[in-house]
Amino acid sequence: VQQQYTMFPYPLLQGGGLNGSRGFAHYNSLQLKFAHTSHGLHAEGNFTWSKSLSFVTTAVEDGQGVDATGSISNTDLYNNRLNQNYDNSDQPLNFNFIAVYQSPFGEGGTHALSNKWARELAGGWEVSGVLTMHDGVPLFFTAGSGQIPSRVNRLPGVPIVLPSSFRRGTGGYRYNGTTKVRLPCGVIVTPGNLTSLKYNLCAFQSPTVTTPNGTILADEYWYGNYPNTFGDIRGPGLTNVDLTLRRK
Repeated sequence: VQQQYTMFPYPLLQGGGLNGSRGFAHYNSLQLKFAHTSHGLHAEGNFTWSKSLSFVTTAVEDGQGVDATGSISNTDLYNNRLNQNYDNSDQPLNFNFIAVYQSPFGEGGTHALSNKWARELAGGWEVSGVLTMHDGVPLFFTAGSGQIPSRVNRLPGVPIVLPSSFRRGTGGYRYNGTTKVRLPCGVIVTPGNLTSLKYNLCAFQSPTVTTPNGTILADEYWYGNYPNTFGDIRGPGLTNVDLTLRRK
């Protein structure tokens, strides 16, 4: 019997299958909306503070890139709650605002000008703007060799974000691809050209085992203590402004 089989939840069922419904999804949010129209100005905005957790996977949603965080390969049959991940579409903070202003000096406007040519020149104009702001989506992590359900080991108490002194190279410039950086735990990395550092590699560590003669080796078969996505490790957010000026 291979040693790895003895580490599985059901070592005597190798080669067989296990079917069951263990998926779940939770979405909770606070949603606010406001709208106001007055004297040719219409303003409207909405804000959402949300959290989306799930362990689901289907061909439809994965094919469309919607909440594609579940995977049969990373199921933990011991503790189903550890299968829970932040959805790949989870964006805690979302804010959208639009404003449209129509010139009141044209025909039918609240301040229509008496002069025909002045009405034609100053009327019919519309200016609008759209502001969109939202957080980034979680990054997806998997562990390397020897990890059974592909989850990671995260060390408690170790900050996930590096101190500001590690973010950039000499003079505050981005790294040049050759500079070696010693992280707080002693690990040495070489950031790529024109990149900066943000997240702390020292917050993750694979477990080790000590042999009878005292040698420390990497554990070949282990379960991670964290899911594949984290609420505090995300891609960049977005702030976008669109402005439009037109005449009817």
